Amino acid sequence: MESAADCLLIVGMHRSGTSMVAQACAAAGLSPGPEDELLSAQSDNPEGFFEHRDLVALNDAMLEAAGGSWSVPPAQPDLAAVAREREQLLQHLASGGRPYFLKDPRLCLTAAAWYETLPAARWLYVYRSPLAVARSLARRNHFSLQLGLQLWEWYNRRALEFLGERSFDAVSYDALAAGDVGVVDILGALRQRGLSCEPGAAAQVFTPSLRHFDGDSGDGSELLTNSQRELHEACQALCERGGGAVALPAVQDEVLLARLRDSATALEPLARTVETALERDDALALVAERTRERDSSLESLKTLEHDHDALVKAHEEEKASHREAAVILARLEGEHERLA
Repeated sequence: MESAADCLLIVGMHRSGTSMVAQACAAAGLSPGPEDELLSAQSDNPEGFFEHRDLVALNDAMLEAAGGSWSVPPAQPDLAAVAREREQLLQHLASGGRPYFLKDPRLCLTAAAWYETLPAARWLYVYRSPLAVARSLARRNHFSLQLGLQLWEWYNRRALEFLGERSFDAVSYDALAAGDVGVVDILGALRQRGLSCEPGAAAQVFTPSLRHFDGDSGDGSELLTNSQRELHEACQALCERGGGAVALPAVQDEVLLARLRDSATALEPLARTVETALERDDALALVAERTRERDSSLESLKTLEHDHDALVKAHEEEKASHREAAVILARLEGEHERLA
């Protein structure tokens, strides 16, 4: 795809600040797609997700085709699934005439499928500390901290395994929140690498009050496994460098996945209930938006009808005036003939 060099893919675990980074990208001139095609904002993300509905649906389809989901991930997504639909979405986004970005936490698992069509795209890895992610998932999805940590480890390992073979930039959401680095700096680095954007326009994006839980404050650190601690340290060092190669802690993926799926499967009914509630909220928000659009259209129609009625009345009055003028003219002509 000829526009691939002006495409950015934002890769990061759920609840890791990818939405804030995506908001900054949008402010800097990158497009996530038409507004009416994006996921609606929710109470847990009031500024919006900046995720295209079709992107999320296609990523879900690749996970489901392999027998998994975002919360019960498969060992390997079906990267051959929905290939035609992926191509169509990218063509649609590129046709907007602006640089664009893809953002969905599921990209941690499905990035290789999108890379096939976007080999020249830029990649931005967004990282957040494990306990902050786990607590945020516990609040939104009612997951146990242990399941949240297992998902955090799986998503970040998969993302870094893919990115480690490619050129990418990395940023820590915790560092952004602490003010140690700014979104303008990140976007500036991406622009130097050829991405068309206006970094300065994103200067006021970050809102500290919307941060979902502080880094590693509170209890729970004893739940971290050795491999999770090592991965956290490696990711922190990676973000301090701004990208580059990372040595992942040695761990048997099949064991890690077996433990994750055991925890996730036990909570899957609850996860589906919460997910359904979030989808319902998204649908209700969309209905409310469409209702407002309908009401606005109806008001415009009423105004047009009122204007039309006024024009009809004015026209009828003009016709009556014309008839009166015609009568007067006929009388004057009659009098003129008598006088002549």
